[in-house]
Amino acid sequence: MKYAELLKKYEELLSENKKLKEIIVELKAKITEESTVNCMVKETENLINDEDTTGITKRSSTLEKLELYLSIFKGRTDVCAKRWRNKPGYSPYCFNDFKPGICNKPRTKCTECKQSNFAPLDRKQLEKHLLGNEVIGLYPLTIKDTCCLLAIDFDKSTWREDIAVIRGVSRKHDIPMYVERSRSGEGAHLWFFFDSEIKAAIARKFGMCLLEQAMQASGRIGFDSFDRLFPSQDYLPKVRDYRYRKANRRRL
Repeated sequence: MKYAELLKKYEELLSENKKLKEIIVELKAKITEESTVNCMVKETENLINDEDTTGITKRSSTLEKLELYLSIFKGRTDVCAKRWRNKPGYSPYCFNDFKPGICNKPRTKCTECKQSNFAPLDRKQLEKHLLGNEVIGLYPLTIKDTCCLLAIDFDKSTWREDIAVIRGVSRKHDIPMYVERSRSGEGAHLWFFFDSEIKAAIARKFGMCLLEQAMQASGRIGFDSFDRLFPSQDYLPKVRDYRYRKANRRRL
């Protein structure tokens, strides 16, 4: 066989090899995504099964369902957050927000306002959220510097793979976790719920320890893989009016 023919065959094989590698990459990505989705479904089923043990079903009353929701997503009860309508972000839900003659924003900060009337995190506000009338968030860090849950926010492009590694670490230690797809669809939140109220500092150390073990299990995961932990602080800053703190808001 002549050199020109050999070269042609070689180039054809290189092209075919390149295409096969691209197919392999696509199949791996598809398998990872399907695995993540299946695990999300399984975790949701587990959460539903947990609810079934309480006797709550789709036929239960609205009040019973709201009480169940509030028993899981627990945080500050004296104030909740409200999502802005015109741009992304949250702020304390105040009934006097921008009311003429009462609200003096932006000249007066909410923490310094004597006219503030914050909406509590109760059944009424939660029902608005679940019906889609408002987007409500909770403040997991209490005035006692405690919390009942921990959330880890992942927004990097490799969030599926990163979560799969953390899931493996959690299962190894028999730690239940739940995955929630983010509003944008380009990330996810990991939720951990505690049996009892614990110090936020301990909860955050637990989260960092879990992430460090995931980093050891996979060299691909780094501290830049996740956005933040919620609660995002160990202690609530002692401002004059410390009924809320924007940095510690987490969407329901």
